[in-house]
Amino acid sequence: MTLYCLNPACPDPNNPNTHNYCQGCGQELSKTTQGYLFGDRYIIKQVLGEGNFGQTYLVEDQNFHNRKRVLKKFIANLQGKGLETAKELFKREANILDTLKHEQIPAIYDHFEENNSLYLVEEYIDGDDLVTEFEQQGIFSEDKIKSLLKDLLPVLDYLHQKNLLHRDIKPDNIMRRRYDGKLILIDFGGVKEVSNTRGILIYTPGYAAIEQMTGHPQPASDIYSLGVTCIRLLTGCFPGDDNENDPIYDSSQATWLWQEYLEKEEIKISDQLSHILNKMLEHLAPNRYHNVKEILENLQESPTYIQPVETSTNLPISEPQKSSAYDLISVIAKPQIFLLVTCFNGSIIIAWLIKYFLYPSSSKPLLLWEKIINYVTLLSVFIILFSFLSYLIFLIKNKNKLPTTIKRTFLASPNHSLKNTQITPTSSNPLKTQKTNSQIPATPSNLSNNHSTIKPTTTISKYNKKIVSSLKDFNFKVIKVNHKGEIIEQENKKSQYFAVELAANIYLEMVVIPKGIFWMGTPEKEGKNSSQERPQHEVSLSSFCMSKYPITQGQWGIILLNSKVKINP
Repeated sequence: MTLYCLNPACPDPNNPNTHNYCQGCGQELSKTTQGYLFGDRYIIKQVLGEGNFGQTYLVEDQNFHNRKRVLKKFIANLQGKGLETAKELFKREANILDTLKHEQIPAIYDHFEENNSLYLVEEYIDGDDLVTEFEQQGIFSEDKIKSLLKDLLPVLDYLHQKNLLHRDIKPDNIMRRRYDGKLILIDFGGVKEVSNTRGILIYTPGYAAIEQMTGHPQPASDIYSLGVTCIRLLTGCFPGDDNENDPIYDSSQATWLWQEYLEKEEIKISDQLSHILNKMLEHLAPNRYHNVKEILENLQESPTYIQPVETSTNLPISEPQKSSAYDLISVIAKPQIFLLVTCFNGSIIIAWLIKYFLYPSSSKPLLLWEKIINYVTLLSVFIILFSFLSYLIFLIKNKNKLPTTIKRTFLASPNHSLKNTQITPTSSNPLKTQKTNSQIPATPSNLSNNHSTIKPTTTISKYNKKIVSSLKDFNFKVIKVNHKGEIIEQENKKSQYFAVELAANIYLEMVVIPKGIFWMGTPEKEGKNSSQERPQHEVSLSSFCMSKYPITQGQWGIILLNSKVKINP
């Protein structure tokens, strides 16, 4: 049997049961061994750690089948009224913790006072904290950081919904439960209700936000600390005991340098995660995420779907629906409608003529049914005249137009676009090639190259009707280059597209761009000093569509012929 010394300063607490005094610190083992009971039921098995507020022990609950528990001893270096106040605060915090019922927060089983010391008993989590995990496995990957956020953000949301703050989020206080891999948020010794009053300063240097260090924590403070936790695990840079010489934080400028560090170490992450972490790490609380749900929304990559839309047939692209009168003319001028109206009203007029010749009018007063027939016949004459006039107006307006049946079509393959198109780059790019039947994705480099010459060999012909089907998926690659044009990051992406048939064998493929928040402008450390490009700011865009490839002259010609686009506005 091994006797365990409870002296937190003991360098070697394990002792043979034959010793009377600790071989590590020299204290009497009868007073400081694992045989000592807390609260007459919790027997000490191991010292787990020591923090700012006290000591933490692994204990066994003798009243509950020796089940493992964690016992925290709160040390209050106070006397008199101050000690009584500390006890009241401890009891209040214990009662608050007792209300927390979440699978990723350790349950509270008991709290008591003994010999002027305060104790809290909570659930034992079998697993390792993230510091230990980092030491065993190395820096966290992007997927691991995203998984961390998705796992812990709901826990923060649960606390914030209860108007509570954790105030000490860091890798040491996050454990990965061994049996299911779930992340558990521990050490609620600094938990506090949200209020406008200045509270006790509780924070860990290198993880706390500025408002928390000045005694005014808020939900955004927990978000900040979680963001710092992510970049610490992502870079492997942790603050020292003196919080000096932090390689990823410039305290004189209050600026995080984690992205520069990753670039230096050639560690690549997506722009999406960079944007999320940067917003979590904003120096001022109002500039951060207002709640964790916004972060979860940004982490989700759900594509935005656009329903297929079919336009009215035989309506010219160039003629918008200017008025209800023009709508009526357009409808009546349709061949099917015009034929139906003419036949129906013509039959009424013919029937009236037959009646007139077979039964000539007399001096007798007209019967009711005869009056009705006369009025209906007169109305039919006006309808036929209006139909002929409408059809004539429609023909005059569209005599120079192409047939205008147009439908949005979803193709089975993207290989139908830009057929027989020859692209001859004439820029200074040393890679000069000519491609036939090619597709050039609309990357920023292609769109910004004003020196490329596109020579279409397509011809304009009648529109073809296509069957509308579902959206189609396609894969593409996002390439990020530095100021020298060197590729520094590549990432595979997936999106959806549909195609509009402009004319026979001429299609315009449109990519669905999901809604989101994007950065606009030039960062302070990049580019020339242009006031038009600064300050860099966020913009929120609704979902929209854009061409999948650069517009060809053939496509542009169709658009010009069938729309009121001013070439030289």
